[in-house]
Amino acid sequence: MDIEIIKKHIDDVLIETNFENLGEKKVGKVRDIYIAPDHVTLVATDRHSSFDRNIAYIPFKGEVLNQISILRKQKI
Repeated sequence: MDIEIIKKHIDDVLIETNFENLGEKKVGKVRDIYIAPDHVTLVATDRHSSFDRNIAYIPFKGEVLNQISILRKQKI
């Protein structure tokens, strides 16, 4: 990814979600998890944590995490 694109979107980060219709919300280090009676929804945010603390928000981090998960699933 081009550094200029990252700079352009430095303030466009997903810090948290609030989807009340998806079920009970649990907050992890990087993901917000919604638990419904019939399914679980994981939302990867742009939070970056170290030593159990959020230390930064990185543009496109959640998107990249989702892409990696898809690739890993395809290889299994």
